[in-house]
Amino acid sequence: GNIDMSNCNYPLRGTKSTYFDGNIRQLTFVTGGKNIIPSSQYGTMRQILSSNLDWTPTLLSYSGILPYIPPESYTWDGIDIWDIILNGDDTEKERDQLLINIQIEDELPLNKMDDLKDYNTMSILFYYGDDRHLYKYIVADYNEVRKSGTDYQWIHHQTDGWCQLNDDGSIYVEKVEDSDDNQDAMILDKQFLFDLTNDESERYNLMREWNENELNKILDHIADIMVDELTLSDIKDYYHSPIHCLHDYNQLGDPNRFFIETPVQGCIISPFLDNDQYFDFIKNCFDNVDDMDHKAIIPDSLRDLYFNQWISPNPYSSLSAASKTHIDRGVFIICSCMFILIVLMVLCRNKFAVIAMVGNKGESMPLLT
Repeated sequence: GNIDMSNCNYPLRGTKSTYFDGNIRQLTFVTGGKNIIPSSQYGTMRQILSSNLDWTPTLLSYSGILPYIPPESYTWDGIDIWDIILNGDDTEKERDQLLINIQIEDELPLNKMDDLKDYNTMSILFYYGDDRHLYKYIVADYNEVRKSGTDYQWIHHQTDGWCQLNDDGSIYVEKVEDSDDNQDAMILDKQFLFDLTNDESERYNLMREWNENELNKILDHIADIMVDELTLSDIKDYYHSPIHCLHDYNQLGDPNRFFIETPVQGCIISPFLDNDQYFDFIKNCFDNVDDMDHKAIIPDSLRDLYFNQWISPNPYSSLSAASKTHIDRGVFIICSCMFILIVLMVLCRNKFAVIAMVGNKGESMPLLT
């Protein structure tokens, strides 16, 4: 939530539109009967790194469909974490890293980013060391964002700090500049580095704490991770710097205007644009980007994500009638689960799930850390 509007992310740092955990960490839980979840797992927690990208293969696995889809037909970037949810932590099956955000100059080759500070902005979560601590690394170029407008909002206009609790239960905002941890928490040389395992509130920027040798080792590790992330075979087909017209205010889609002109009783969420309006808006947006900067032409593959409907892999090929019946049942289950998940995501309004919880019968759930 936005801590400037009486929301509280205690004990996490940050607010909406930031790269701190007060914005990107999410509470997630899974519940079900004994036919789904062993009773021994009720009320247990999973200390894993996960993303909303993982729900597609995970729900396909839960419904029994995933084994029937050949790997070459996968059209998602997520990983299946159903076994981890069902049976407990298994570090061999979870993510080692999660790239949250990246922006670089379009003319820079994606596979030759030798200096991490060449990124305009970047943030990544990753495990590191024999003790497998979870770290977060952020690059934020204040000078660059001041010129381009990118991330200017969160760096300069959003409150950087923590929601804190008074003894009477009321809340207040502790700003970084007013904190006892002022110097330790500040950015240094465009960079933040946090050990989230020991410092979930992101109060101690390790760029200020560690010696040069320790920093060089972990920064080399991060650079290797980024090489792996950016040398994927299709990365250039989808990467583009921020497309600002996608975030511009569009009066045509103002929900208040829609409701005033076309009141529909009983509707909680109403469509802002119809299909024709949506496609016209996106086409004009993309065409204007191409006309303004020919070096930054939007790749066809990226355009397809906006204009073409996603076609799910067909698991029916060469299957027996019994197998097809099994899949049909699985489709019904996964559609039901995805409907519930979508409702929860709309209510929570957040992007990333870091931890999954398992429970049943309405037990109280402990706070995830």
